[in-house]
Amino acid sequence: MRHFLFLIIVAAVLLVPVIDVATLTARQPDAALSVMIEANGPQETWLDGRRLLWQQPTASPPTDGYPVIFVLHGAVQRADAWFGGSDPWSMAQTSFTTTALERGLIVVAPESRRPLFWGPRSWDAFAATVDTSLDLPFFQDIFAWLETLPVNSSAVYCTGFSSGGFMTSRLARTFPACFAAVAIHSGADATATRLTWMGPILDCTKPLHFPAGYPPTMVIHGRYDEVVPALCGINLYGELQRNGIPSQLVLTEDGHVWQTARNQEILDWLTGA
Repeated sequence: MRHFLFLIIVAAVLLVPVIDVATLTARQPDAALSVMIEANGPQETWLDGRRLLWQQPTASPPTDGYPVIFVLHGAVQRADAWFGGSDPWSMAQTSFTTTALERGLIVVAPESRRPLFWGPRSWDAFAATVDTSLDLPFFQDIFAWLETLPVNSSAVYCTGFSSGGFMTSRLARTFPACFAAVAIHSGADATATRLTWMGPILDCTKPLHFPAGYPPTMVIHGRYDEVVPALCGINLYGELQRNGIPSQLVLTEDGHVWQTARNQEILDWLTGA
């Protein structure tokens, strides 16, 4: 029974789409639309039926534009997890957003779909091409939308938690030239999974290969993570090193939760990579 429950949890994190869920957004706006959710808070934008939240610093943009950081939520969560909430995960992730804004970065929080109609929200991190992915076309739209803002296109970063960590890896693999650096938190490489009749199973020991220009990568993982084992992060870091990709491993004495004590360290590393 315990093994079965563990598989259910892993499935929520690593959910792989098997149906077309385009109809799930039929009642959402099709045109790009921005509205202020609250005073001095995040704005909500819709791009071709997909939702994102974003906020820019109160200070004027630098001469070369604001740096940007994408923040990708975990399974079950929504984009709102980066802008408030009472649960430990949302509170921890919101603290990172606050720190990033204080340091002058625009924070962009896209929102995933439900790859399976009966399942939780989760990123389609394991479809390797734009043509087969639910989410990669969404990020293409986001890149185009960013061009309408006063941003520094050479200072775009990405981080993600859990399912969002896997999606961060997929984005780095698919659009390596778009990111100056990425940070994978409580996740692993997007290719570190295989499907069996029991569901998705992690494979965190296999050799990894990366595309040319793969961005510098920080790996953050809790030693006592029972959802995505620390071995996954450790192997990812080892393979990044083996392939000569600038990388850093932060292994903490925690579990499957965003490490608030590392907020400044993560941003220091990303912006200095």
